[in-house]
Amino acid sequence: MRHIDTTQAEGLLRQYYQDCYAKVSGSDYYRLFADEKLKHSFQVIGAGNYIMQHEQVFHTSRADFLRCAKLAYLFHDIGRFTEIERRCAEEPNPQKHKHAIYSYEILQHYPEYNRPEILLPVKYHSCMIEELYKAPEFLALGDSQLRRDVEAITFLVRDADKIANLYLMKTSAAKSDKVFNDLFLDHKKFSGVSAPILQAFMSGQVAPLGSIVTADDWLVSYMSWTYDLNYKSSFDFCLRTGCFSNLQEVFNKHTADTLLQEQIGSTLQEYIRNRYQQFKGE
Repeated sequence: MRHIDTTQAEGLLRQYYQDCYAKVSGSDYYRLFADEKLKHSFQVIGAGNYIMQHEQVFHTSRADFLRCAKLAYLFHDIGRFTEIERRCAEEPNPQKHKHAIYSYEILQHYPEYNRPEILLPVKYHSCMIEELYKAPEFLALGDSQLRRDVEAITFLVRDADKIANLYLMKTSAAKSDKVFNDLFLDHKKFSGVSAPILQAFMSGQVAPLGSIVTADDWLVSYMSWTYDLNYKSSFDFCLRTGCFSNLQEVFNKHTADTLLQEQIGSTLQEYIRNRYQQFKGE
């Protein structure tokens, strides 16, 4: 993959982090949150680079397309720092925020980044993919190549974000550290899987965030991300690094229901096998 200079963009990302860190300096939790989101952003850059190196759609001479792709995953979480600032200011009753919208709105103020190949993948990286397909700004794209580019970059950002998080979950779960317990499990207790979460997972659907009640729900929801991975290299990475098996191991450690362990494990493995069969046919 050709070198793409993103020094200026990385500087902008760091500036938003530094401004945020200064505003939340009195909170251990939100300082941790800000630190981890900066680390995550650069981990996603590494994951995005990995996918681009291994997927044919990104083996192109169209330098502008590749630059937009890299900028999209670099900036995907720049709005997290706005979210962190606002949540900290709202304590002890922080509200829910849509960080992807904040990222989208920030980038609109910079002419060099205000283009659909960057804005739309950023805006729709953390919701259901159907939201992109029915979005007025996506439907308004008259050029078929531009629409294909936006879709390919959106898949890239979504995959890079997920596999970077899955890898961080593996390393932080191994240490049982605050990142895993506070950020990924959201301080929830292990008390079983809620019915809507289990139903979605067993049906091959991404678990609905609004139905998460327990730490078990969070783990199953993260396993359900597998259903939303788009590129073969994303599956390769997760298998090679043990990201898929890590979540199953953590889940099994905290549930005594061996039948449920078997159901979830076999469902996930069958889905992965089927996806590899699909990749062979493409």
